[in-house]
Parts: sequence; structure tokens; C-alpha cells
Amino acid sequence: MPVKSYLVFPIAGTVAQVIEKLQSFNHCEVLPADNQEVIVLVTDSDSEKEDEQFLEALKGDTTIQHISLISGFST
Repeated sequence: MPVKSYLVFPIAGTVAQVIEKLQSFNHCEVLPADNQEVIVLVTDSDSEKEDEQFLEALKGDTTIQHISLISGFST
């Protein structure tokens, strides 16, 4: 069960839209910053394959400028 955290950098002005999209996914916790246009995303996937599919779904999102993996743990 991989647990990973990411910093998500939306395109300027699209933070609310990105938050809404991220919250629609299962196994995700979305924590927007109070003073910056950055989002902390914590995922708890059932498998590495599920985690990879989730990231592939985000790669095509034109409202996300960049995603950085901060930490990961797998049992």
C-alpha cells in the first residue's frame, strides 16, 4: 500500500479548479496552502499500479503546471 505526498503547482488562477479535480479521486487528501498557490496532495493507493494510473491521469491536466513527489512509503 503506497502512501505518497506531492506538491502540486497549478497554473496561476486555477487553484480552485485543481482542488476540485483532486478531491474527486479516491484515496487522496488535498491540503491547499493558505498563502500560496500550491497544494499538498497525500495519496494512499491500494497498489503501485493504481498510483501510477492516478499520476498518468494528472499528467494530461492542463491546469497543473508541475507535480513534485515529496516522500513515499510502501509496505
